[in-house]
Amino acid sequence: MKSVSNDPLRPTRGYRVKFDVSGSYKNPLSDVSFFKAQCLLSGCTVTWNSKFIGRTDLGAMLVDQFDKLPTSYRFYAGGINSIRGYDYKELGPKDGEGNVIGGKFLTVLSLEYEKLF
Repeated sequence: MKSVSNDPLRPTRGYRVKFDVSGSYKNPLSDVSFFKAQCLLSGCTVTWNSKFIGRTDLGAMLVDQFDKLPTSYRFYAGGINSIRGYDYKELGPKDGEGNVIGGKFLTVLSLEYEKLF
């Protein structure tokens, strides 16, 4: 992860880049093989008494048996750092009963505007 800003508490300019890769190969200690990659990009700038914040979160995985993949490795959206107005991990594919089960792919794009006084 790389994070650059002009102030650690109240930045007026800056960006963050994070890239994660993880996986597992089926063996006696694991029931599933998977490969997962995720990239998070965010940035902010303040101009003319206005603050602009942009965020992109992209992810994809290859998995042989999705139903055996632990839920902690699946992709979800929602929450303050994802899609505001939704609870944490509230968005994603659902099962037949309407429960969010997570997914193989993730795409979140957001742009925020804040008027400073």
